Amino acid sequence: MRLELFEPVGTARTSSRAVISFGDCELDCGELHVSFAEVTRGLLERLRPKVVFSPLVHRDFDTAELAERLEECGFTGLYCAIADQVSFPGLVRADVQGLAPNIHFELIVLKEAHSRVN
Repeated sequence: MRLELFEPVGTARTSSRAVISFGDCELDCGELHVSFAEVTRGLLERLRPKVVFSPLVHRDFDTAELAERLEECGFTGLYCAIADQVSFPGLVRADVQGLAPNIHFELIVLKEAHSRVN
Protein backbone atom coordinates (compact mmCIF):
# COMPACT_ATOMS: atom_id res chain seq x y z
CA MET A 1 0.00 0.00 0.00
CA ARG A 2 1.26 3.48 -0.75
CA LEU A 3 0.34 6.78 0.84
CA GLU A 4 0.54 9.94 -1.23
CA LEU A 5 0.30 13.27 0.62
CA PHE A 6 -0.75 16.24 -1.47
CA GLU A 7 -1.14 18.87 1.25
CA PRO A 8 2.02 20.12 3.00
CA VAL A 9 2.30 19.56 6.74
CA GLY A 10 1.52 22.69 8.74
CA THR A 11 -1.16 24.11 6.46
CA ALA A 12 -4.12 25.89 8.01
CA ARG A 13 -6.36 22.88 7.47
CA THR A 14 -5.78 19.97 9.81
CA SER A 15 -7.14 17.26 7.53
CA SER A 16 -4.59 15.61 5.27
CA ARG A 17 -5.36 15.06 1.64
CA ALA A 18 -4.08 11.59 0.96
CA VAL A 19 -4.36 8.81 -1.52
CA ILE A 20 -3.80 5.26 -0.36
CA SER A 21 -3.07 2.65 -3.00
CA PHE A 22 -2.77 -1.10 -2.63
CA GLY A 23 -1.13 -3.90 -4.51
CA ASP A 24 0.05 -3.16 -8.00
CA CYS A 25 -1.38 0.37 -8.21
CA GLU A 26 1.59 2.69 -8.62
CA LEU A 27 1.41 6.45 -8.23
CA ASP A 28 4.34 8.87 -8.58
CA CYS A 29 4.85 10.70 -5.28
CA GLY A 30 6.28 10.07 -1.84
CA GLU A 31 5.16 6.75 -0.48
CA LEU A 32 4.55 4.82 2.72
CA HIS A 33 4.08 1.04 2.45
CA VAL A 34 1.70 -0.80 4.76
CA SER A 35 0.02 -4.17 4.37
CA PHE A 36 -3.68 -4.90 3.96
CA ALA A 37 -3.67 -6.24 7.53
CA GLU A 38 -2.45 -2.86 8.80
CA VAL A 39 -5.51 -1.01 7.51
CA THR A 40 -7.22 -0.10 10.77
CA ARG A 41 -9.54 2.58 12.07
CA GLY A 42 -6.55 4.15 13.84
CA LEU A 43 -4.50 4.36 10.64
CA LEU A 44 -7.37 5.87 8.67
CA GLU A 45 -8.21 8.35 11.44
CA ARG A 46 -4.59 9.47 11.56
CA LEU A 47 -4.12 9.76 7.79
CA ARG A 48 -7.67 10.80 6.82
CA PRO A 49 -7.35 9.73 3.17
CA LYS A 50 -9.75 11.18 0.65
CA VAL A 51 -9.18 8.52 -2.01
CA VAL A 52 -8.16 4.85 -1.95
CA PHE A 53 -7.00 2.95 -5.05
CA SER A 54 -6.55 -0.81 -5.40
CA PRO A 55 -6.52 -3.48 -8.06
CA LEU A 56 -9.86 -5.26 -8.44
CA VAL A 57 -8.22 -8.52 -7.37
CA HIS A 58 -4.93 -8.92 -5.54
CA ARG A 59 -3.24 -12.02 -4.13
CA ASP A 60 -3.93 -10.82 -0.55
CA PHE A 61 -7.46 -9.41 -0.93
CA ASP A 62 -10.18 -8.47 -3.35
CA THR A 63 -12.22 -5.33 -3.79
CA ALA A 64 -15.13 -6.62 -1.68
CA GLU A 65 -12.82 -7.42 1.25
CA LEU A 66 -11.10 -4.04 1.08
CA ALA A 67 -14.42 -2.18 0.78
CA GLU A 68 -15.74 -3.98 3.86
CA ARG A 69 -12.55 -3.22 5.79
CA LEU A 70 -12.67 0.46 4.82
CA GLU A 71 -16.36 0.66 5.79
CA GLU A 72 -15.67 -0.99 9.18
CA CYS A 73 -12.86 1.51 9.78
CA GLY A 74 -15.15 4.48 9.12
CA PHE A 75 -13.79 5.50 5.72
CA THR A 76 -16.31 7.60 3.77
CA GLY A 77 -14.18 8.85 0.90
CA LEU A 78 -13.72 7.66 -2.66
CA TYR A 79 -12.58 4.09 -3.28
CA CYS A 80 -11.46 3.27 -6.84
CA ALA A 81 -10.73 -0.28 -7.96
CA ILE A 82 -8.74 -0.68 -11.16
CA ALA A 83 -8.95 -3.63 -13.57
CA ASP A 84 -7.75 -4.38 -17.07
CA GLN A 85 -11.05 -5.97 -18.06
CA VAL A 86 -14.35 -6.70 -16.33
CA SER A 87 -17.15 -8.66 -17.96
CA PHE A 88 -19.95 -7.27 -15.78
CA PRO A 89 -18.86 -3.94 -14.28
CA GLY A 90 -22.40 -3.09 -13.14
CA LEU A 91 -22.52 -6.21 -10.98
CA VAL A 92 -19.17 -5.35 -9.39
CA ARG A 93 -20.31 -1.80 -8.62
CA ALA A 94 -23.61 -2.99 -7.15
CA ASP A 95 -21.92 -5.66 -5.05
CA VAL A 96 -19.37 -3.26 -3.56
CA GLN A 97 -21.97 -0.53 -2.91
CA GLY A 98 -24.12 -3.13 -1.16
CA LEU A 99 -21.23 -4.14 1.09
CA ALA A 100 -20.04 -0.60 1.79
CA PRO A 101 -22.89 1.88 1.30
CA ASN A 102 -21.07 4.78 3.02
CA ILE A 103 -18.16 4.70 0.57
CA HIS A 104 -18.29 6.29 -2.86
CA PHE A 105 -17.06 3.46 -5.12
CA GLU A 106 -15.81 3.74 -8.68
CA LEU A 107 -14.59 0.96 -10.93
CA ILE A 108 -11.93 1.97 -13.44
CA VAL A 109 -11.73 -0.44 -16.37
CA LEU A 110 -8.67 0.07 -18.55
CA LYS A 111 -9.72 -2.14 -21.47
CA GLU A 112 -13.23 -2.83 -22.65
CA ALA A 113 -14.20 -6.50 -22.35
CA HIS A 114 -15.41 -8.04 -25.58
CA SER A 115 -17.93 -10.83 -25.28
CA ARG A 116 -17.80 -13.50 -27.95
CA VAL A 117 -20.99 -14.88 -29.33
CA ASN A 118 -20.63 -18.11 -31.27
